[in-house]
Amino acid sequence: MPVGRSGRGDGVPSCDTSGEFELPPGLARCPNCANSLNSNEGDGTNPFFETVVVPDVRELDALKRFLFEYVEDLDALAVLAWLSEQPTALGQGREAAAKATGLPPSSVREALDRLVERGLVLRSEPEPAAFSYAPQDARAAALARRLLDEYRANPRQVMELMTKNSIERVKSAAAQTFAESFATSEPKKRS
Repeated sequence: MPVGRSGRGDGVPSCDTSGEFELPPGLARCPNCANSLNSNEGDGTNPFFETVVVPDVRELDALKRFLFEYVEDLDALAVLAWLSEQPTALGQGREAAAKATGLPPSSVREALDRLVERGLVLRSEPEPAAFSYAPQDARAAALARRLLDEYRANPRQVMELMTKNSIERVKSAAAQTFAESFATSEPKKRS
């Protein structure tokens, strides 16, 4: 294939498709061409190009720790995500959360109780209770917002973090049970 210039005025070598068959708009042979499938420019000319922002390792660790401390399961995450999109002044009832998320009312009740305990959601006192997304400290608010943004943009990434947390919880519980079994057993007397 002949080598030409990219046509962008930058002198970068690229494919010269003149005299060959015509490619569909938005596709080019050369990774240096602006509209190539290999391009990272995301200029809108490539219909297959999708910008994926991968959080760095420190950010993923922070989100993982936040999930471990504040959001134990997918039910709580679904309820938190839904509540975060609702007007906070009005508050939302358990029934509305169950209907919107498709979760059983008992799961929603447990998720809301845990989110209130952890300071991510406020509950009104008179029954029927109304709930509002309202993280109680600035750090939790920033991490919750980042988590919810990541969950909406890349739910698989967040679910992977939650799976790792679940495995960590199981390992921790097993180690605790194992340690307790030694602490409660009587030492054998030798005769």
